[in-house]
Amino acid sequence: MLGGFHGSVSPGHFAAQAAGYVYDPATNKWGRTAPMPEPFTHAEGVVVGSTIWFVGGYVGNHPGPGFSHVWKYDTAANKWSRGPDLPVKTGAAAAALIGQTIYITGGMDVTRTKEQAATWALDLNNQAAGWVRKADLPNPRNHVAGAALNGFFYVIGGQHGQEENQVSQNEVDRYDPATNKWTRVASLPGNRSHITAGTLTYNGRILVVGGETASGTPQRAVFSYDPATNKWTTIGFLPAARSTVVAGIINGKFYTATGNGPDVTNNAWVGTFA
Repeated sequence: MLGGFHGSVSPGHFAAQAAGYVYDPATNKWGRTAPMPEPFTHAEGVVVGSTIWFVGGYVGNHPGPGFSHVWKYDTAANKWSRGPDLPVKTGAAAAALIGQTIYITGGMDVTRTKEQAATWALDLNNQAAGWVRKADLPNPRNHVAGAALNGFFYVIGGQHGQEENQVSQNEVDRYDPATNKWTRVASLPGNRSHITAGTLTYNGRILVVGGETASGTPQRAVFSYDPATNKWTTIGFLPAARSTVVAGIINGKFYTATGNGPDVTNNAWVGTFA
């Protein structure tokens, strides 16, 4: 669990953290990682082997601007390094790895006032070529989640606008790298934003954990998407409502931690699937 906000420097201005933590389920303890090279938030982590790539994001205390930096955290070596910068400055976008290519789309521009439609791709086997422009996201939105499944890039939920003026979305779009085309698939059962780190794949499905329907309205539901039937179902509920939650699967068990409830929290939970 890397970075995030904690506390405030003034009303409506939250302090960005550079600290990182790692959880060991064998000991049920948290340890520290190497600190982030700069305090950034709103960057979706893309796992490539033992390295996590963070593409874009907002830098500094809230409301920090969007930025173009790409940072890589090597979990084995506990070290940070730079990757090829994005051509644009963006934060709160969706990203995923398909094969050996990272895709990113959506989010907000450097001023945090305009949704981004551009889709960019980086071939990890040819990083010198840089980021290549692909087909635009049909419905540009921010605080959106990304997931890779069966060779497709799914862009899930999100919102238009920011904070008190946000309008959450239930739209789900699927990108096919083979055709460079977007297709709209089944919508979420309810509008959700702030689900970036709470969206993951497991056993051939996409899971969406918590999120919010409007500013300060966290949710408990856990949604599951089956691409074979193009349907979403509600498979469970968190013990308490959370948005911006961090979730993952370790040895078949479901872990979730922190998030807004609607204020900052430090709870961590573990569960199993029926």
